[in-house]
Parts: sequence; structure tokens; C-alpha cells
Amino acid sequence: GIRQTISSDVERHTRTIVDHRRPRKFSHVVFRSADYPQLEAFLCDILGFKLSDRTDGIDFFRCSRDHHSVALGKIAGPGLHHMAFELPDLDGLMGAAGHMKMNGYPIEWGVGRHSGPGHNVYSFFVDPNGIATEYTTEMDQVDDATSPHRTAEDWRNMPMQPCMWGMGIERTEKLLRARTGKIIEELNRSCTEAISQKLAS
Repeated sequence: GIRQTISSDVERHTRTIVDHRRPRKFSHVVFRSADYPQLEAFLCDILGFKLSDRTDGIDFFRCSRDHHSVALGKIAGPGLHHMAFELPDLDGLMGAAGHMKMNGYPIEWGVGRHSGPGHNVYSFFVDPNGIATEYTTEMDQVDDATSPHRTAEDWRNMPMQPCMWGMGIERTEKLLRARTGKIIEELNRSCTEAISQKLAS
């Protein structure tokens, strides 16, 4: 399982570096779910999240005006699908994506804008642990009055594509492996094999 922590009243550190290429907050996390109904009940009934949207592949939940803070992927799991950090604006996201690329972390998907729930801008890379990581900005702001959730059928009837701009469509094989936990499995297997070989010698 994945350990989760609930916290509040977290102060900002005093040595903030003003750089629009740095994330200003943690945006959202998407989990693969083995026991989907139980995890949804945990999010909504225990933690108090609200459903924002359902699709055929992912359901989205919020705890603020951001369209989603947690999403559940109907994918074999359990595990982490991806995590996302919010940049202050589009210029910041583009600068951050370029900064990642220049430091050896190429863009694995994007830059683009989701045409489905959230409509946020995205840029994906894979971190050193093999975790799919997203830079995002401009997520829809919603509340109960202005944005009642849509069903999977509603979204099915809307013309959607991976990127509403018509770019950022192709995901790399590395990103797909990261989002299904394959890279972490391989890293763990390599560590286990190295330790076993060391102990055997």
C-alpha cells in the first residue's frame, strides 16, 4: 500500500526563491486502484473529498476550488500513476519544462492542454525514482454551484483528444512504463539482485 499523511497549518519556508520556473504547490496525485469502490468511499466518506468528474478511465476528486487534487485511475494496481506540481502560469511551465530538459530530464509527454476534465496545461517527465511527474498550470476552478460533475457518458459524447491544442499527443514508452509502476519494479528487482549477489559472494 501507499502511506498517506493528512496535515494542516504548514508554514512556507522563509528562504523562498522567486523563480517562476519553480512549482508553487503540489497540485494533484493520481492513483491506480485495485479496490476502486473502497478507495472512493475512503476519499469521499472519510476524508471529505467531492467528486468533480467521472470518465471511462479516471475519476477526479477535489478538496478545494481546483478541479481535482486526487484522481483514481481504473488501472491494475494499486500504485502511484503520477504526481503533479503546479507552476504559476504558462510561461513558468514552459521555462520549468525547458529547465528539466537542460538538466537531463526530457519531456515524455507535452507540452499540451488536456481537453478533458480540468483542462489544465501539462508537461510530463520521469523523475530519478522512475515516477511519472507532471508540471501543470491553469487548472479549472470549480464549486458545487458552477460545475456539477459530469458522468463518463457525458465525456464520451464530447469531442475530445489527448491535447486540445492538437500537439503534445504522443506519450513516450518510458512514461507509460513509469505510470504503470514498471520502472520502479525494475529498479527494485535490480537492487534485490545486486544485494543477493553480494551476499552470495
